[in-house]
Amino acid sequence: DLLNLPAGTLLKLQVYKSGYTSGYQTYIYLTLGPGTFYGGDPWLLAPVPPNKDFNVVANWASGYDLDLRVYTPYSNPGQVVYSNNPGSLLTAPFTRWFREGAYVTGDPLPVEAVRIKKNPSYAYPYYSGYYDFVLRDYVNGANLNAANPIMRVWYGGAIKLMTADPSCTAGSYLWWAGWLYRSGSSTKYTDFNSCGTVAPYAEGDPIGTAVRPTP
Repeated sequence: DLLNLPAGTLLKLQVYKSGYTSGYQTYIYLTLGPGTFYGGDPWLLAPVPPNKDFNVVANWASGYDLDLRVYTPYSNPGQVVYSNNPGSLLTAPFTRWFREGAYVTGDPLPVEAVRIKKNPSYAYPYYSGYYDFVLRDYVNGANLNAANPIMRVWYGGAIKLMTADPSCTAGSYLWWAGWLYRSGSSTKYTDFNSCGTVAPYAEGDPIGTAVRPTP
C-alpha cells in the first residue's frame, strides 16, 4: 500500500518483472482524489505476460463476465480465437487463448490473454493481415461500461498499445479495442476503441465478408 500521497498529484505507475519486462513499463497514469482509497481497481492491475511473441491482455473489474477474442487475419487462417476455440501455437492459427477470467468460474482475477506467434525470422506476426482484439459482453453491453476494461498489447517485454474506457450504448455488446498488423518489416498497432454489434468478421463466414474499417 502507498499511504499519505498528496491529492491532485499525477502518478506514473510502472511495473517491472525480471525476465518478463524490458525495464520498467508504464501501465497507467493516475491522479489521486482527496481522501480516496483505491482497492480492487482494474486500472491498478498490471498483468504481465511472458516475454515471447505478441500478447493481448485484457483485464476488468471483478464480478463481470467478459470474453477476450482475437480475430486472426480473415484471408488466412480466418479463425476467431477465444475460450471456445483456444487455438494453438504449434499449428494454424498460431494464436492461443489463455485462462478464463469470468466470474462465473469463481476466478477472482478477471484477466484473459491471447498470444500471437511471431514470424520465425522477423519481428512481425506469423500471418500477414489484421489481428483484431475484441471484448464480448453477455448482458446487452451493460458490462462493458461498468467493468472498466483495459486492453494492452505486449511485445518484447514492452507495452505497445493500451486501450481503455469504452463508452458503449445499450445493446452494444462488442468492444473492438484495436488491432495489429504487419507493415513492411515492422508491426503497426492501432487504437480503435469502438463499441457496437458488428465484429471484424462473423465466425464461419466465407472469405471476403469482413466489415473492418480502413486503418
